[in-house]
Amino acid sequence: MGEGRTRGNDAGESGWVTTRVAAEALGVDPRTVRTYIRRGLLKARVEGEGVEKAYSVDIDSLHALRDARKAAG
Repeated sequence: MGEGRTRGNDAGESGWVTTRVAAEALGVDPRTVRTYIRRGLLKARVEGEGVEKAYSVDIDSLHALRDARKAAG
């Protein structure tokens, strides 16, 4: 799938963002975002397979994790 619908600017409007955008919002590396996904701290959906595999992060779970991190100090 190309840069259009799920990885471009429309992703934020649909409630899903890329791992890069999620990383910027949390102030962490995209690899850390993928770790949060594996640990269940972020809700995400998988798109593609193999080297084309990418995650889209649910914006609500992103905001919840960001708020929890701020509250923790």
